[in-house]
Amino acid sequence: MGPVISVIMPNYNNQAYIEVAIRSVLDQSFQDFELLIIDDGSTDLSPDIAEQIGATSSGVRVFRSFENAGPAKARNIGLEHAKGQYLVFMDADDVMLFDRLQNTAKIFAENSEIAMVFGNYLAINATGDLLKREVYFPPYLNNNNILLHQLKRNYLWTGLSAIRRRVAEKYRFDQTLPSSEDYDFFLRLVYDDYKYYYYPEPMIQYRIHSNNSSAKMDISEQATRIILNKYDFGDLYQKLIKNCTPKEIYNCLAVVSIIKQDYSEGEAMIQKALSYLGKESDQLESLFYAGVIKYKLGQLEEARQYLSAAKKITPSEPTVFNNLAVVTALLKQPKGKVIKDLENAIRIQPLYNDAMNNLQLLKEGGDLKNLRFTAKLMRKIPIHGQNMSTIS
Repeated sequence: MGPVISVIMPNYNNQAYIEVAIRSVLDQSFQDFELLIIDDGSTDLSPDIAEQIGATSSGVRVFRSFENAGPAKARNIGLEHAKGQYLVFMDADDVMLFDRLQNTAKIFAENSEIAMVFGNYLAINATGDLLKREVYFPPYLNNNNILLHQLKRNYLWTGLSAIRRRVAEKYRFDQTLPSSEDYDFFLRLVYDDYKYYYYPEPMIQYRIHSNNSSAKMDISEQATRIILNKYDFGDLYQKLIKNCTPKEIYNCLAVVSIIKQDYSEGEAMIQKALSYLGKESDQLESLFYAGVIKYKLGQLEEARQYLSAAKKITPSEPTVFNNLAVVTALLKQPKGKVIKDLENAIRIQPLYNDAMNNLQLLKEGGDLKNLRFTAKLMRKIPIHGQNMSTIS
């Protein structure tokens, strides 16, 4: 009989962190587990560290590749070799909190209808200092609307996840994707109506790195377009209408169109969304994304009108202020008005990098073509951010 839990830990060049990550698993309050470490062609000493610990620790198996094939293949190797009833994914630079496995096993045992468990996290920096953050899982998410919101933004993070093995055996991470294979994996699960459970207490310390490059962002955006192109709008509508309003659905499909850079389709979707009444938050989305689409189509005056209407509905949304400032600047309006909107955006959200960069550019007399326009409503607290400060 196999262990209750299999912990799957892909690794690539995490020499500085992997020992702490492994020890945090081995020291769990719940001990009926195995740890599968899948090295993905690391060029540092991290696989040697893993093998040294594995040699003296029962239940630790190390799979070592001498070719870097990406995290999708590494996780698939873990799926193929795991023996536990439940699979817990963990990144090799994170730290597992003491009761994560105990809580995960208990949740699965008490909730037979759920296929996945996601937990909260404590953000830490490269040196392990705690960072200020809010709960990452918005309170409005539930199993009736998770597909709607997951199509617009990824909330289901692999490093915070666990899944029943009998469900995971039906799926694999897509190794053909250049990035975002985790987003693709869990989007397929919620599309297929598998249910999740969110545990609001921290389960891990999630390490925030400052080495995210624009090149990586470009690759991620390219992969997301590939993923979303797998879904037919007609099929999505029929699936979503069971639990969501037409306005919510057309807002969502407009966002998907923006991500796919299909602005003509986005225009059609957002006009349908605007034809329906809805909650204040839904109307904000309709007006904001109408402004985004008009901006992308080069129709700046129309973009300004929609964004101005959005500001009247919700005068505390920083992305509206930033985007309105960009459009106003490009329309050659007074510089003071533009700066005021940017200062308002930063006052509301001090971690807003687009607004900070735009304000600096304007004050230094830079090229307006370099102003940053934010294409999606931002999270209440950015997950990554160079200005995220430590907790004293």
